[in-house]
Amino acid sequence: MRRAGHEPLLGGCVLLLSLLLLPPAPAHTQGFLPQGRDPNPFNFNPPGARSTAMGGAFVGLADDATAAATNPAGLTTLLYPEVSFEYKTVEYTWPFAADGKESSDRVGTPSFASVVIPAGNLRFAAFRHEIVHVKQTATWTASDALYTYAGELSDRVKVENYGAAVAIAAVPQLSLGLAAGGSRYSENGTWRFTADGTPQTGKISGEAPLRPFASAGLLIRPSEKVQLGVAYHFRGTFRGDYDDGFLDGDPAAEDFEIRVPDSFGAGFAVRPLERLVLSVSGVLQRYSELDADDADDWNFDDALDVSAGGEYVLLLGNIPLALRAGAQRLASSSEYYDGSDTQFQYITKQDPELAIDLGAGIVLGGRFQLDLAGMASSVKSEGVLSIVYRLGRR
Repeated sequence: MRRAGHEPLLGGCVLLLSLLLLPPAPAHTQGFLPQGRDPNPFNFNPPGARSTAMGGAFVGLADDATAAATNPAGLTTLLYPEVSFEYKTVEYTWPFAADGKESSDRVGTPSFASVVIPAGNLRFAAFRHEIVHVKQTATWTASDALYTYAGELSDRVKVENYGAAVAIAAVPQLSLGLAAGGSRYSENGTWRFTADGTPQTGKISGEAPLRPFASAGLLIRPSEKVQLGVAYHFRGTFRGDYDDGFLDGDPAAEDFEIRVPDSFGAGFAVRPLERLVLSVSGVLQRYSELDADDADDWNFDDALDVSAGGEYVLLLGNIPLALRAGAQRLASSSEYYDGSDTQFQYITKQDPELAIDLGAGIVLGGRFQLDLAGMASSVKSEGVLSIVYRLGRR
């Protein structure tokens, strides 16, 4: 995600670093310089605690209301109207080049909601989905022969999709789905800089008009036990105004441009037993679209995320209890340096990260479903609560 002249997710950070007499970064790498691996600020994992617990391997399964945001063709598996809601907490661990330390920030947010209505062989859905919600806080201290400096920064960035989806079961073995809508970018934060006891404070803000997004998917069912799925997501570019609160000495708001990368996913699900389902997905994230200047020595590479998971359903009397587990191989989304300047050669291409996922779900009365999930890696952890209510089902 690239802001022209400012790196999003705390464009003002590099200004504080400069004020603290640290070596300046070039304009196209402004923001936190990574030491080791930065966590991925994009929340491209499929929404829903069920999907999270299964490692995010949902492109080929997509059999609940979250399919509106993952693979809209999967909506055709739903037989009744239903409402779904997700609450997610995410904790990021941020490395800092300034002093080699790490900082953790946690965000809790209602990150997904949808309504699905069946009508014959068609399914209609409306949904809201957060694909970015990142908070970063940081403090610094430094000194020279004249002054002691201190800096504090807190910034929050959100990208929210508001959309509608439609799916059709063209034939029993094939379903098609489309989703589209508007995507909103917002950024809000504060900063405080002190030089020899004299404080300066300001606010950071960024807004952009709604931008269109779209996705398309299909599901193929060659047999009752096997299902294949593919989905493409177009996310587009934001253009708007950014104001760092006079931190850089310029009180005028600046134009910014932020690209959110597209993705293409494919996967399959198999049901070897009536109560057991296994799923595998691969999603190509087009991070190379973040590279604003192909001629320089700073690069983003496309990345393949691979996930696998399973679900087994136990019966507690007449109450189904689902146990789920999964794993993810998440490729780095970080920019890296491939040039000769020794000042930046430590910013290298990062290895993929492994994440482990666990969760469970229960259905009460045939209508109410409650799911819980957790995901953990060395740079990010998530906790997810999902609620589904099915209307008309008995």
